[in-house]
Amino acid sequence: MAVLLLNTLDVPDEFRLGDTDRRVAYSGVSHLTWNPVILSAQYDDLSILTPTPDHLVQCVADSPGDSTHGVPGLRAEAVENDGEALVLRHVPTGALLRFRYFEYYNHRRRKPSWFFDTHFAAMRRDCAIGPRERAVLDAVPPIHADAEYLLAGVTARLTCWHKQEGWAVSRLVHDDIAHRGRDKDYWPFLHLWGEGTEWVLRWGGLGSVPPADVAHALTHEIVGLKGARAVVKGANQSEVRFGKARLVLERPRTEYSDLFGRWSRAR
Repeated sequence: MAVLLLNTLDVPDEFRLGDTDRRVAYSGVSHLTWNPVILSAQYDDLSILTPTPDHLVQCVADSPGDSTHGVPGLRAEAVENDGEALVLRHVPTGALLRFRYFEYYNHRRRKPSWFFDTHFAAMRRDCAIGPRERAVLDAVPPIHADAEYLLAGVTARLTCWHKQEGWAVSRLVHDDIAHRGRDKDYWPFLHLWGEGTEWVLRWGGLGSVPPADVAHALTHEIVGLKGARAVVKGANQSEVRFGKARLVLERPRTEYSDLFGRWSRAR
């Protein structure tokens, strides 16, 4: 999930890691990060809280047939409590993904006034994994168990922030802490790649959060991963280790004017 969620198509070439397979970026899953969702994770059960569940399910859904758009092998399973949640199951792993109805200004309301499941109803329900889906699954590099736990930790904390303590993960490019934006920065992007125990996560954009904030969330005494260790290497780079795994967190910077100049000269 993390490799599909944290890779967008519009990564500047200079920041793209060498052996990246772009098939993972063609997935629509990263579009979830552009929406004001809240993630709530349990083991093999990830909930996405949103006021528009049926709309956002399009980001992860494969269209009918053997598609590469969403999460390969993810299938519709059930509607819970008249629209309280749309439940999907990942056939290869058995893990669940729930899109839960949530109102930001009325947290007690758990069901929509009018329930529509137009896009959910159109999702596949068969268990067959087609050749194109298999190709995307095979494009994801092998992940060591410690790295899998660490990357899952990033996903689970992707919408966390703490105003009083002054840190935010905030989907990496939508900083919830006011007045920390970097002027003249480029369009937002996300890029995660690696293999085995070694992984790099890069992001950038006007609302990008400091890597130290992400490292802090992963090692926080209350919400962090027990046993994770962080090293801050500057304003734009940190490193988190868990077991044998290492995740390098980077926020490179290139201004709009620089990118536009290179694009103009290339024409």
